Amino acid sequence: SQLIDPRTNPNGAVSVVNYEGATYCFAASCTCCKIPMTKAVVLPPTEETGNAPRVSCDFCKTTYNLRTGDVVADAEKAGLMGGIVKGLFSASDKASLPVYALGDKGGQVA
Repeated sequence: SQLIDPRTNPNGAVSVVNYEGATYCFAASCTCCKIPMTKAVVLPPTEETGNAPRVSCDFCKTTYNLRTGDVVADAEKAGLMGGIVKGLFSASDKASLPVYALGDKGGQVA
């Protein structure tokens, strides 16, 4: 997918995480609450995600499949402010989290 998309990743910022030897790259802001996921939590796979780990927004707790970016069952309930923000945005479609394929050049992520 395109790195800069005004609807889902307006500034082109990404996060890169390594989970059990696999590297994942995704848009740095939650598509639900639009807040940067600076303290997002990477979670183990569930039956819903198969063998793909999940990432949970630290603010609204929307949870995504790290391989596909699809919204999956939330890992936990949002706090008061996160719940309010999530409620405001829940009327709109829950967009998938943009995910990006990474390459390897001489041992460096490319």
